[in-house]
Amino acid sequence: MRILIIITKGEIGGAQVSVFNLAKGLKEKGLEVTVGFGSGDFLKEKLEEAKIPFHNFNSLRRTKNPIKNLFFILPQCHILLFHLIMERFYWI
Repeated sequence: MRILIIITKGEIGGAQVSVFNLAKGLKEKGLEVTVGFGSGDFLKEKLEEAKIPFHNFNSLRRTKNPIKNLFFILPQCHILLFHLIMERFYWI
């Protein structure tokens, strides 16, 4: 099973520590985990140490307007969906 965990910021904080611990635990159980995050180096450093794949989305920002958040999420989902479809057909 492949899992993508996304958090808006990569700087140090309680949510980021929880995301790291979750990703590390899932990896230890044998699941394929990738973490996506916005600005900040804390998560990047921790994930590199643990050899957990990650993607830094520079355009990922937290807003108070949930509709504006969709403008980031939807294009990224299309990219991810395209990648997953192409990967699936490549192996057939």
